[in-house]
Amino acid sequence: MQVKVLRSIRKVDIEDVVLGQLKDASGDVDRYTKSMTPTYFAAAMYIDNARWDGVPFLIKTGMGLMENRYSR
Repeated sequence: MQVKVLRSIRKVDIEDVVLGQLKDASGDVDRYTKSMTPTYFAAAMYIDNARWDGVPFLIKTGMGLMENRYSR
């Protein structure tokens, strides 16, 4: 069952992706990098099957986020 669901994940569309650089408290670009390297990523992913049709799965990761969260 799990493999079937994973194979049903739709290709991520560029319109469903956000890249960015987090700022530090002073408002400057993240002190860890002065380059154009993204320090934040978010995407909406979709599964093409009847049960999950139209339901976005939101993925978010990056440096300096307020909490560590994960799902099982």
